[in-house]
Amino acid sequence: MQCRSFPKDLSKWTSGNKEIDYFIQNTQVHAWDFNLVLEWYPWEAFSEIEEIGKGGHAAVFRAKRKLQRIRKWDLQKNEWRRFP
Repeated sequence: MQCRSFPKDLSKWTSGNKEIDYFIQNTQVHAWDFNLVLEWYPWEAFSEIEEIGKGGHAAVFRAKRKLQRIRKWDLQKNEWRRFP
């Protein structure tokens, strides 16, 4: 069973990297359980962002997410239900 609610949102976001976008989109379309969903969070979805490390090619950050994880699709409201 594939998750049918992701495809309508696929064009609303991008990481700026086509290969990463394809990977995330492919996992979303084929997720059959909420534990398998890989969700894209834009930078604005985080608060209390703190850089905790920096290396040769990247920086590592810690942050709090404003949205909770997806729990299931609400058919009546036509939207994601998230963990409290």
